[in-house]
Amino acid sequence: MLKGLLFPSLLSLSLTSFAQDDLQTQFQNTYQDYQKAVQDRDISIRRNLAQKSYKLGCEYYGQENINCGSLALNYAYELRDNYDQINALFEQALSIYKLTYPENSVEIADIYYQQAKSNLGNDRWYVRSYAHKALDIADELYDTDPLASATIKLRIGQVLLSIPGSTSRTILKAYKEFQAELPKDDVRLIEARIWLAQYYRNQGKIKKSIEILEQNVEIFESIDGVTHPYELSSRAFLVGAYENRKNSDKATEHCVAIGKMTPWDPNQEQVPLYRVEPLYPSEAVRRNLEGWVQVEFQVDEQGFVVEPSVIASSDKKYFIQESLDAIKQWRYAPKFEGGVAVKATLYIQLDFKI
Repeated sequence: MLKGLLFPSLLSLSLTSFAQDDLQTQFQNTYQDYQKAVQDRDISIRRNLAQKSYKLGCEYYGQENINCGSLALNYAYELRDNYDQINALFEQALSIYKLTYPENSVEIADIYYQQAKSNLGNDRWYVRSYAHKALDIADELYDTDPLASATIKLRIGQVLLSIPGSTSRTILKAYKEFQAELPKDDVRLIEARIWLAQYYRNQGKIKKSIEILEQNVEIFESIDGVTHPYELSSRAFLVGAYENRKNSDKATEHCVAIGKMTPWDPNQEQVPLYRVEPLYPSEAVRRNLEGWVQVEFQVDEQGFVVEPSVIASSDKKYFIQESLDAIKQWRYAPKFEGGVAVKATLYIQLDFKI
């Protein structure tokens, strides 16, 4: 039940028992269209279908039915940036959920978590307010269900980590609670390490980030079988961490390991694991100039960028050298063919916009 505190945006509604009157049929068809749009990631129609499902569903089920609350959450999630309406829908869902669940339940904490997350583009006061309501519930749950407490704290910690300058220790608390309850190779603890490493990075403690994620790598190296996404996340993070500490040899180990774990497709696009943004030339800033540079380069067998060359640019004077200087520092997972690392030629365009 606590599998990551997943947002209940697609509550499994019973559609098979509907009598075939107009309202029931309209809701059934609209909600099924919404589910398909979510599955197909069709953002262009999801908001409209979520709104229609919410209105029809609440009319059919009743304004105090838990399904109406879940449909309100769906609609709030699709709105994205209309914060007054988003928060009104969350408050409606909360009032409905509290008719079914205790105020200190995981389900109520989950809504506060989603409300905090949905307000990240709004005033930070809203984010912290809803986050603290969820954390209060986590503290109440600690004695009876420490894993539920840790899961709530980890999710809230992720939200707070998104706030620039945040010094919240919530992720650290969550990690310690997981650590006290779980074996070191439990997937929940592995995920917590990834987030704790990001917390330490934000604090400027790169060495601690590396130590934490090397624990994950050690676990995955002892397991035979399919690569887990968390291994990819851990190694990709370590590439950047080691490059930041000027330890390219260690970064290379993880670049190569990522290349080996990737099922290469001839048309697959390689993406940088570590990227340095080019400096904006001061003279171009002074002149209010924008531009672009297209670069061809090779990624060698260790994931280094070699032989970068400009194939086209908007301007011959301002942006070329800064582009080349930046790309030379990028790191990639090398391409593998037949189990052997090979060089690959890539093209990229860097855009300079003020």
